[in-house]
Amino acid sequence: MTSSAESSGTAASCGTIVVLIKDLFFAVTIRSTLRTLGFDAALFSDADQVSNHVAAADTRLVVVDGSAIRSAGDWERVGAIAACGFPVLVFGPHKDVETLRAAKEAGVTRVVANSLFHREMATLVERYALTAARDDSGERANGRQG
Repeated sequence: MTSSAESSGTAASCGTIVVLIKDLFFAVTIRSTLRTLGFDAALFSDADQVSNHVAAADTRLVVVDGSAIRSAGDWERVGAIAACGFPVLVFGPHKDVETLRAAKEAGVTRVVANSLFHREMATLVERYALTAARDDSGERANGRQG
């Protein structure tokens, strides 16, 4: 998968959710859910692409499929995104303890099992997505802690 960013088709987008995803079929479900919630979706299969896109878009949340992480360097990129104040939600197989542990060590906002992400995706996105863009100083305009 290369990059894919598209408008939700609504009059005013709620912002962009940047997604690192390996599974093309599940990417369709994620995109559909994000559209329903009023967000634009930017889907990528490479952590470098995610890092490059996050700052360039009106990013409200970064969602990471733990199985799309290929190296410790990818976790460093994800951690750097979280350290900049962007909320990062990681999902992965509950039996893949190493991936879930690596996500927590990277300092992401929340780590959940695939089953929870599939079942509660809309709720999780609404809970963790920023409700307002960052201002020029890098602070969140909505005052959420990150």
